[in-house]
Amino acid sequence: MAKTRGVVAAGHELTAAAAAEILEDGGNAFDAALAGALMAFVAEAVFASPGGGGFLMARRAGDDRAALIDFFVETPLKRRADAAFFPIDADFGPAKQEFHIGQGSSATPGAIPGLFAIHEALCRLPMKRLAEPASRAARAGFPLSAFQAYLLTVIAPILTASPGVARIFAPGGKPMREGEILRNEKLGECLEWVAEDGPRLFVDGDVGRAIVAEQVSGGRHLGHDVLARYRVVLRDPLYWTHRGAVVALNPPPAASGALIAFGLAYLDATVRAGVAVDALELRSAMAAMNRARETHGEELSPRLAGGLLAAELREAGRHASAYRGTTHVSVIDAE
Repeated sequence: MAKTRGVVAAGHELTAAAAAEILEDGGNAFDAALAGALMAFVAEAVFASPGGGGFLMARRAGDDRAALIDFFVETPLKRRADAAFFPIDADFGPAKQEFHIGQGSSATPGAIPGLFAIHEALCRLPMKRLAEPASRAARAGFPLSAFQAYLLTVIAPILTASPGVARIFAPGGKPMREGEILRNEKLGECLEWVAEDGPRLFVDGDVGRAIVAEQVSGGRHLGHDVLARYRVVLRDPLYWTHRGAVVALNPPPAASGALIAFGLAYLDATVRAGVAVDALELRSAMAAMNRARETHGEELSPRLAGGLLAAELREAGRHASAYRGTTHVSVIDAE
């Protein structure tokens, strides 16, 4: 099959390489993005997981507008009183942040239903081919980078709370260190299963049944009915104009798009047109975004964005401030 010309950006070299491999094999940008996401489950395990969720902003060749595919996790409306739910401290070095873990912190995973919805709508290579790089890396293992090793130390209390997780990421009770080989053969096997069986594996298949069984032992926070009820949602993006470019952003109920638009509006108001934005100005914009979130945007949005973002920023402000990380895969092809 002819190679596809394209560009990939990702949070780990293995993630980028998986996407590039699929472009080399003739896949389109969406095929490559899915291969990258699957590899992120392996190489960026703190940030991405088949038990997690995400979003895809997609624009096909010839389309004037983009589409936002929302496959984020879905939290049950009410946590059962008997579900395990307790705090731990994530140690970032200069600061600590409280997280809650246990079955009561679980949410319905959207990643696998989302990736299959994307595959059906936008991709052209078989899912089995897209999963091959990630499955191969999970089985073979790879050396932990300094950054990945640091992330394991940050969430060490999470990794050591469960014997099964500790065996993978913290053998002997301590997180793995830089240069050590991280191997997760069962994850590689799981990715092969899901490529064959589809999203039902996470509902009434082996993985779905395992999720429910684990929940029963800790308070039955997630049941089979919750897993079966999950739906991927198609949303219209939030559009914002910055320096002549139209940017498509994640709309509410997600907070990120409105906050990014606010940051761009801040830069428009504080940096002269035609002048490049420097690192200090970008830092100032990011600090303003954090303040806008904490104050529901009421103090800053009318002055900087003509009030256009007021409703979106109020929606963003409904959610508690969080500085947890995530990862991204971005792909452009010749189409």
